[in-house]
Amino acid sequence: MRARASVGIASWGIPKTSMPAFGGRLKPEDIEAVAAYIAGLGGGRASPGEVPRTAMPADIERGRALFFDAARTGACGSCHEVGGRGIPVSIALNDVRKARIRDPKAIETSELVTVRPLGEGAFPALIVEKTASRLRVYDLSSRLPVLRTFASEEALVSAGASWRHSEAASLYTDAELDAVVRFLRWAAER
Repeated sequence: MRARASVGIASWGIPKTSMPAFGGRLKPEDIEAVAAYIAGLGGGRASPGEVPRTAMPADIERGRALFFDAARTGACGSCHEVGGRGIPVSIALNDVRKARIRDPKAIETSELVTVRPLGEGAFPALIVEKTASRLRVYDLSSRLPVLRTFASEEALVSAGASWRHSEAASLYTDAELDAVVRFLRWAAER
C-alpha cells in the first residue's frame, strides 16, 4: 500500500508543498525509483541494533531530527544513510569515523560527474551503475536527488560537476550543522 501511495506522490506531487510532480518529466521506471526514495524517507521501524530515540541525549536527538527532517527538502537524510535510515545517494555515514566529517560545508564529493542526455540540458550527478547498455545516476540538479536511468548511448558523461556539498549544507545554520555533526559522532560510537 505504501509503495502504491508513493508512486502517486511521485507522479502528481503534493500540492502546496515542496514535493514536485515528476509524472510529466520522468519515465515510468524513474517514477518507481522516486517512489522507492519517498518510501525510504519515512524510515519505518528501528533497524536491529539501532538505539531507540529515548536513549539519546536531547542535544543528540536534535541533530538526528535535523539530519532526517523530511519537511526540509534536501535534508542530510535525502542523500546519506545512518543506521539503515536515509537514502545512500552518496557515502553511507554508518562509519562516521571513516567519513571524517569536520566541516559539512567543506566536504568534497570527488565522484561527481556531469551527465548530458540527448535532447536535454546537462546536470550534475553521481553514478550508481554504468554498464555497456545502461547508465543509472542520481540527478543532483534539484534539492532532492532523482534516480534516472538511460541507455548508455542516450547520455554523455564527463568528469566533474559544478555541484558542491556546501549547497546542501546551506539549508542549515551553523548551530544546526554542529548539532548534526554531534549526532553523527554519537552514532559512530554505537
